Amino acid sequence: MEWLRKKEVTVDATESIVDLDGMVMQAWKSDGIEATRRKVETRLIEERRARLARYRREGKKAYAWGYLHRKTLLTPVGDLGPIRIPRLRVEGREVRLIPRYRRRIRPLDFLTAEATIGGISQRRMSGWLFRANGERLSAATVGRIVFSLADEVEGIRRGPLSAGAYPAVAVDGIYGRYRCATEAVLAVAMGVRWDGTFEVLDWQAGQSESADLLEGLLDRLYRRGLTSLKLLVGDGAGALQAAREIVYPDADFQLCLWHLGRGLKGGLAREDQRRFTRDYWEVYNGLDRPEVRARARRFIRRWTSTAPRSIETFRAHFEQTLGHLQFPAEWRHRVRTVNLAEGFFRNFRRFFNRFPGFQDEAHLSRTMGLYLLGAKPERWFSHGRIRVA
Repeated sequence: MEWLRKKEVTVDATESIVDLDGMVMQAWKSDGIEATRRKVETRLIEERRARLARYRREGKKAYAWGYLHRKTLLTPVGDLGPIRIPRLRVEGREVRLIPRYRRRIRPLDFLTAEATIGGISQRRMSGWLFRANGERLSAATVGRIVFSLADEVEGIRRGPLSAGAYPAVAVDGIYGRYRCATEAVLAVAMGVRWDGTFEVLDWQAGQSESADLLEGLLDRLYRRGLTSLKLLVGDGAGALQAAREIVYPDADFQLCLWHLGRGLKGGLAREDQRRFTRDYWEVYNGLDRPEVRARARRFIRRWTSTAPRSIETFRAHFEQTLGHLQFPAEWRHRVRTVNLAEGFFRNFRRFFNRFPGFQDEAHLSRTMGLYLLGAKPERWFSHGRIRVA
């Protein structure tokens, strides 16, 4: 009997639990969305007021022209419709604050595209948006969102480049898997401007970091107008040097100092590796070629007896490590390694590694483009050009 009484108490306590999940969601849908709608409308009215003041200062005939009522405006937090969009007329013509037929904001498009390219089917994504927003986007609409963003990226990648705008380009690759269990690689070209800032210029997907893949990447840069390249930075793989000799034979090659240094210390005893690495990097702290060569001679004398094979390799590749010295001291460190690309990859890899595999090369390339458009747009995408810094 005592056991039964305890059981009854448990049942009563369970039955008295409030549906907190439903309460929170209902509160958000009623109060949260309403508050967001009011704030958006207020900001749009303030924007109209500011534009009217500016137009009138310019001597133009401008006045407020009522409101456009939108039934739907889909966002990641829900449907803000019905919402009022302020209107204004300038010199007898309407000036729009937002496009006439816009029914979604771009962050929702980015979310939809990212989830779809990550493996969620377009039909399942359509159902998820209905549960989240109360408004259904058809599977066909989801597909159009993904491919319209992909087309936007392709348009940027086909855009012209100035002949000498980027004196140096660093190329490196990131590896993953295709769904057919073969290796996937994405080679990325990072352009460095004369002021030391840099951008993602282009990328090429394939199954290996081959000479053909890298030649295709460099050839596309050349065809877009980047004809006066002075320095190509890479990790020393023969494929990149072979591609450079075909597309940019007049450009110098800068062997990545980080990759070279890692290889040189590989055969040393553990107790020697730290001192060797310190002395190796000290070579390249010289301000010009004569000073770097003098430091290199001291480095060779110091380590020839302890690490003869490493010093032999260093001698063989030394001339390929000096290309960065032709640039200003303030930013030449950017082009003596491919760490410029590695810094970008550290951020992209978090996005990249969420995918169990890519369908094909087009899927991998589209993933890169959507990441640049959708992830951290204030850092990667600005003024119509893919940016990294």
